[in-house]
Amino acid sequence: MRKARFCIRLFGTFSLSADDGRLLSLGVKQQALLALLATAKNGERTRSWLQGALWSNVQPKQASGSLRNALSSVRRIIGLHAVDLISTTRERIILNLNEIDLVGSPDDGDFLEGIDIPYEEEFNDWLRDQRQFYIQQHKTALASVSANVIELSSKSQLQQKIQPQTDVLPLVAVLPLLSKASLPDDAAFGDALSEEVSRSLSRSQLFNVISHLSCRNFENNSGRLSKITESLDVDFLATGHVVVKSNKFHANIDLHNMRSGRLLWAHEFTGELAEFLSGDLDIAREIAGLISRSVIADATRLAQSKPLPSLECYELLVGAIAQMYGQNATGFVHAQSLLLAAIERAPNSSILHAWLAKWYVLRAQKGFSQEIEVDRRLALDRTARALDLDPDCSLSLTIDGFAHSHLGRRMDIAETRYRAAIDSNQSQPFAWLLLSVLHAFRNQPVEAISYSEQACRLSPLDPQKYYFETLTATALLSANDDKQALKLAESSLLTNQRHPSTLRVKTIALQRLGRTSEAKVAARELLVIDPYLTVSGYLRTHPAAAYDTGREWAKALRESGIPD
Repeated sequence: MRKARFCIRLFGTFSLSADDGRLLSLGVKQQALLALLATAKNGERTRSWLQGALWSNVQPKQASGSLRNALSSVRRIIGLHAVDLISTTRERIILNLNEIDLVGSPDDGDFLEGIDIPYEEEFNDWLRDQRQFYIQQHKTALASVSANVIELSSKSQLQQKIQPQTDVLPLVAVLPLLSKASLPDDAAFGDALSEEVSRSLSRSQLFNVISHLSCRNFENNSGRLSKITESLDVDFLATGHVVVKSNKFHANIDLHNMRSGRLLWAHEFTGELAEFLSGDLDIAREIAGLISRSVIADATRLAQSKPLPSLECYELLVGAIAQMYGQNATGFVHAQSLLLAAIERAPNSSILHAWLAKWYVLRAQKGFSQEIEVDRRLALDRTARALDLDPDCSLSLTIDGFAHSHLGRRMDIAETRYRAAIDSNQSQPFAWLLLSVLHAFRNQPVEAISYSEQACRLSPLDPQKYYFETLTATALLSANDDKQALKLAESSLLTNQRHPSTLRVKTIALQRLGRTSEAKVAARELLVIDPYLTVSGYLRTHPAAAYDTGREWAKALRESGIPD
């Protein structure tokens, strides 16, 4: 067998070396490009996918040129054998896997250690997915060694040593969609569609998603579902088939709850093949959205109907989150019980303590609090515990800032926390959203709108969509774009009619647009939800009140009929 001409090291510091020992120096995006190709099935990626992963922040024409330039640079650096290593078609880039050896292992360091491409969220999502897969693979290997050692002990000792694992978030896997007719092109499309669905799901804060690379190791047929569950230990599994005909595709997908053995749904999705290949990923987002809503609904249903001791930890958390953001006051109160039960099962989970802290902040925001200072102290106690457990947890950092800003009016501490959260995880949408609001309060509308747009891009499947819309509307208010702020506030109210912040935005926007009679109606609706609201109380407690922005908004509230 002929020796490969090149070696690529993906663990630790990336390296590309020739068979004569030369180390070839590449730029960060060139390294990322080769890594994306080296880990793809058959070494192939579409041009549109690569452009979206590495050049998403520029116009398509410029992204296409940037990809061509990157390929040209790589070929120039490689030299004589570049034509054997990389080939292209009109739609695809192909790395000849026969010409490379992938060397190294997780023992050498993180996957693509040190590579960071700011604001390229598609690539960063993929990178996080790969790292999660290899970390899990490494843990599995260590567990296998541990199991062999434990096997030497007696059965009673084994029972004493093995403790059940507690999964805080549900684990979801999307298997590659098969071709019913066993056609290679159909199978390739099914694999690509499944990968995009997995990528969309991985952007949610409520799931752990099995790497698509890992999912490729399993046959997609119902006779092996139990084996898949045993190997991947998933809670939810999407499987299916795809048919491509006359430039259209038909995908039949089933979603299984693997813990209960129930089929949650079976749906057919159709679309234009050319649109998907050109980078239109709406169909992948639609499928991911349906999976997301189904997982949340299933966990919520169980959290409402089953006794706490019989619930999985993720059912407690997801059910609590759904009820925290619902319109039902009883459900909101019940969410605290669910979170406390989850913490009892997993006391060392930073994110569980963070979510409970968020519950205290929301209790004050929703007008359910008897004493805001007590809720502030309880929230900060929980975030302190969360950060003791994991100082770099982006969610915990964000919610600590949330408590400081919205209950303590310490905007300086809040900004430090939000930026630390983003440094820890560029894809933390809640941190971007709250950083947007902070700038809106300070009357810095350009930054506020930019950060809110980033938050919405990062969280397309978020169950708190109405909350994202409300805070984005707040950013628009700071820019004096009252018409757009009103539009978003009304969209938010379609999902949650009883959110005081949304009704405040609506009231202020209507008043400033000169629609005084409508503003008075909105103010009366606001007072039904928050009967103790006064302008003086708003100026005393609201974090925006320290700035001209908040004082202008207070004036609009007074003019609309909110009492002094």
